[in-house]
Amino acid sequence: MWLRQEAPISHWSSEVRKRRPDWVAGTAQPTIAEALAREELAAAVRIEGEMLFIDYEATTTVRAMSRPASCAN
Repeated sequence: MWLRQEAPISHWSSEVRKRRPDWVAGTAQPTIAEALAREELAAAVRIEGEMLFIDYEATTTVRAMSRPASCAN
């Protein structure tokens, strides 16, 4: 019989949730913004809570393509 343990996984998950907004704002956003600027790409990076969005202009009018925004969370 297997015993279910509520061990480090729940602890780590809650720690990640707490730290993610700071990581997104302090590490991910500056890194992505720097890469976009270096490559001279027309895009803007914005943060909403713990989510990071990259807004860019559509390069085609094909509706099957994704919308001009990406979310990383």
